[in-house]
This record gives sequence, C-alpha cells and structure tokens, in this order.
Amino acid sequence: ITEETFKNKKEILDQAIFEIESKIRVAQLSELTTEQELKEKINLITKKYLSEKMSESLFQELYSKYKIELEILQSKQINEDLERKIKRELLNLKRQKKKK
Repeated sequence: ITEETFKNKKEILDQAIFEIESKIRVAQLSELTTEQELKEKINLITKKYLSEKMSESLFQELYSKYKIELEILQSKQINEDLERKIKRELLNLKRQKKKK
C-alpha cells in the first residue's frame, strides 16, 4: 500500500468514525430528554406528595419506579461512553501497530 492509498483509507475511516460519533451524540440527546422527563416526573410527584394531594404509599411506589428508571438510563449512558472509549483505544492501537 502506498502512502497516498493509506492516507485515502485513513480519511475514509476518519469520516466514518465522525459520522458514527455524530449519530451517537444525537441518540444521547434524545436519551437526555428521557432523563430530563424522569427528573420532572420525580419533581412533580414530590410536589403532589408535599401538598398532600398524593398518598405516601403511592408516592413511594412511583418515586422508586422513576428513580430506578433514571439509574438504569444513567448507567446505560456510562456503559456506552466506556464502550466508545475502548473502541477508540483499540482503533488507535491497531493504527500504531500498522505504522510499525
């Protein structure tokens, strides 16, 4: 492979990575909306409970449900971030290996 061919392939790969990362960011934004919605639901039921418009048992049930959903979403996002970092590092290692 000539240096020019290598540069062309690298540019194609870099462009593909950029497009994938852009799609991931868009997906994360839609997840953040869901995370924000869950936080708003928690705030709403807390206000209803504090103003005595909701029973304690219903409040505890809904609060637990929303809190668990929120934790699942947040841990999923952390896992996706770690997965992306690992893939990026593997790609960098492969590139370094090819250069040697």
